[in-house]
Amino acid sequence: MGENFFANFGCVILEVNKVTIGDNVLIGPYVQIYTAAHPMDPTERLSGKEFGKPEVILYKINRFKLG
Repeated sequence: MGENFFANFGCVILEVNKVTIGDNVLIGPYVQIYTAAHPMDPTERLSGKEFGKPEVILYKINRFKLG
């Protein structure tokens, strides 16, 4: 978790792989982040296989001038 990270009420992070969250990231209420996945092929899916994919959430403020 980065500096100044905030997760609001009801946030779920289901991690079977690495979750990286950068600085100044704000997560709203009831956001769900899942790294777990299952095969898309129906036959493979019945086998019960599961795998994980890493998640990276970064935040950068871009300053710009209107007008």
